[in-house]
Amino acid sequence: MHRIDTPGATEDGRFKESPFPATRVGADWLNALQAEVETVITHVTGGNMELVKANNAQLLAAILAMIGRAIDASRTDINGDLAALSNSVGLLLTAMQNTINGLFVLTTDEATSQRTITFAGGLFILKMGYFRETITSEVTRTVNFASPFPGGCWHAFTQGVIASASNLRDLWPQVIPPLTTAASFTVQFQADDTNDMALSGFDWWAIGN
Repeated sequence: MHRIDTPGATEDGRFKESPFPATRVGADWLNALQAEVETVITHVTGGNMELVKANNAQLLAAILAMIGRAIDASRTDINGDLAALSNSVGLLLTAMQNTINGLFVLTTDEATSQRTITFAGGLFILKMGYFRETITSEVTRTVNFASPFPGGCWHAFTQGVIASASNLRDLWPQVIPPLTTAASFTVQFQADDTNDMALSGFDWWAIGN
């Protein structure tokens, strides 16, 4: 494909508006545009269809077919990341990754306890996971990333979890920012009194590059 370069076009290959002289549309540009659309419809990785003159919805059908294949691929990934996620979020992430051809990459670390999503080749990295242990006192715990951030960890977040419904769980985790590094972060479990101190661990998220 190329920008319009026939008489009347601007220097950067754009059409001109009235009252300037009209931009002449050349056969090369029209043929290139036609070839681009045809490739999406007919290529095996696109719509994989023969052109039909009377059908003006083939481009739409080709795009929907590509999206559909990406979703189907995610649904059959029984041994990959989806086996660990086991929910619609995993399907969506894989379908998006296949559809947009690698804008981000999802990896699984340490069995099912950690995930890493790398955006735009590492400009932004999101890690997530969980820590499970019955905590009954004001102790500290450290989460070591299975793979450290290449640049650094900007911030870590936690959400306490309990094993079952109860109002006797007055304990929560707090991140200690000075101890956050590219390789790990540390939390302090805190309670407002000595009664009902119990927690089953926490889920966590960390962002960096």
